[in-house]
Amino acid sequence: MTTHQGQRLTGERLFHRDGFRLSANEEVLNGRRYSLGNDGSTST
Repeated sequence: MTTHQGQRLTGERLFHRDGFRLSANEEVLNGRRYSLGNDGSTST
């Protein structure tokens, strides 16, 4: 949990594994789903 402009934020990203690569296409902030765009978030 973190804060932004004094408001508490609870965030969650569900990552999928493909070999040694992790990727997420959406995140949930305070119960609302948001898209991370076409490419999402990727970590290698």
